[in-house]
Amino acid sequence: MYAFLSLALTAVVFTAAVLTVRHLSLPRGILPFSFYLQSIYLAIVLALMALFSRGNFRAFGFTRGSFRITWHFFIWLLPVLAVGIGSAVAVHYSHAASTPFALSKLQIILFVWIYSSFCEEVLTRGLLQTLLARALGENHFGVLVLLSGLFFGAMHLLVVRQMGPGVVVFTTYLGLVAAYYRQKTGSLLPAILMHMLFNICGSAPIWIIQWQR
Repeated sequence: MYAFLSLALTAVVFTAAVLTVRHLSLPRGILPFSFYLQSIYLAIVLALMALFSRGNFRAFGFTRGSFRITWHFFIWLLPVLAVGIGSAVAVHYSHAASTPFALSKLQIILFVWIYSSFCEEVLTRGLLQTLLARALGENHFGVLVLLSGLFFGAMHLLVVRQMGPGVVVFTTYLGLVAAYYRQKTGSLLPAILMHMLFNICGSAPIWIIQWQR
């Protein structure tokens, strides 16, 4: 019951942010839709965390925990890097441009690589996964990772029209890996870092190919 409520609460926070952004006349310019969306749900999530933990944000993963970088950490990136290189080669031979949401490279670095990685992990691995762990118990490692990963993939149904159905597969895989490290280390840090590296591997190869034209 409490696990369902955790999923429902996180879904409500995300949906409320989406509806708010869609109904407000917000200036776009250098700030994309995603920035407003993520800023709104980040503010709500941090407020909920403060309420639930009485200001102890460490309980939601804001700690280094047991995380230490090893070479095993980067193995998870190999499938994403392969897809990124394959997409870059396809773009090169089709002479097409491939830029998510038609953002500039600077916008992608700031709002996709960095800001999006932080906000999305705070929402899913910070709020959701912590609440699920409290509801189900830390010993349900696989269930926690699976629910967190699937929820993260479902979030990206919002952008299927712009990025294609493959984005759901990509983000579900990322969600599972990030959830695994969040649960294993007790920290958001590896989840955020992995998220950033996934985003870089997905777009940097295309930039390199385009730069060499």
